[in-house]
Amino acid sequence: MSKSFEKFIQENPLYLFSLYTGSQIDTLDYLANRIHSLLGVGIKDQQVDAKYFKEVYGLFWLWVLGAFQVVWRMHASRSCFSDRIRPSIKKLKEKLNSIREPFAKQEYAGRSAPISGESSISNIDMEKKDMAFHIEKETFWVRELLNEFHEVISNISAQDILSSYKEHKSTKSNKSLK
Repeated sequence: MSKSFEKFIQENPLYLFSLYTGSQIDTLDYLANRIHSLLGVGIKDQQVDAKYFKEVYGLFWLWVLGAFQVVWRMHASRSCFSDRIRPSIKKLKEKLNSIREPFAKQEYAGRSAPISGESSISNIDMEKKDMAFHIEKETFWVRELLNEFHEVISNISAQDILSSYKEHKSTKSNKSLK
């Protein structure tokens, strides 16, 4: 293995799990950085610029859907990951699902009751330049959720990847043929 490839894998270990997942995480990082930037310029002088907030809302909606799908796939393939990282993947999947279902289905997570405004911005923190969504009993701050996802993903090392998604699926297929 070349030194540049080794360095790439050390910096981007989820490419060992799946090239698609690695690329999707790169896209989610790009979206997160854009959202952080827009929040920074969209809230200033104790005012909110509606143009920026409209873009933040749309990008965050897409980010939530993508982040949930990535984490869902990782959790569904948990045997590919070390015991050290599995609990944080599960916890993040559950948290993302609590906001994803109202965003995607306009229903509460785990039941088919329609939401009533939970996918609307419920709070703006002018000092932190952040916005929140309140869903049932939980408040989701945008920056906090972006950072939590980044923290979980960044905490995964190459040693935490026990097998690739492709190997995982091949093993499952082979077991079902027996």
